Amino acid sequence: MLLESEFISYIFCFIFVPFQLPNTTHQGCLFHLYQRLTKKLKKFGLWAYYKTNDELNLFIKKVMAIVLLKPTVMDNAYELLVKQYLNVKKLKQFTVQLTKFMLYFQKQWMKSNIRTMISFYEVYFKTNNWSESNDRKQWQPLLKEYFF
Repeated sequence: MLLESEFISYIFCFIFVPFQLPNTTHQGCLFHLYQRLTKKLKKFGLWAYYKTNDELNLFIKKVMAIVLLKPTVMDNAYELLVKQYLNVKKLKQFTVQLTKFMLYFQKQWMKSNIRTMISFYEVYFKTNNWSESNDRKQWQPLLKEYFF
């Protein structure tokens, strides 16, 4: 069984799903992951530059592509990108903001215990937008019953 969800509910799924649905795989939504990363780009002051600076744009797209790799190589890809932004002259002006962004990405998305949820390697449905309204209708009563 496959359970797709927005990342906002992943804490719920780690608590509820293993006990109630033990043979279920929890898969996140690529659209919502990218939406979260975009919000952080704005928070760290990188968004305007992301849209206009080709070097920064390419670098951020590489970071976003990490989740499309095999889970076993995601850490190596992250480490390579950390070294890259520290050594590329055209990215030096963004060092402070990129350091914040990369630390956020590492702490939030590179955790080994959520690796299967955030890896979209060989995942057929990469978004859950097609089921989003139905998903809310199904899970809302459970959320209210267990958490409110």
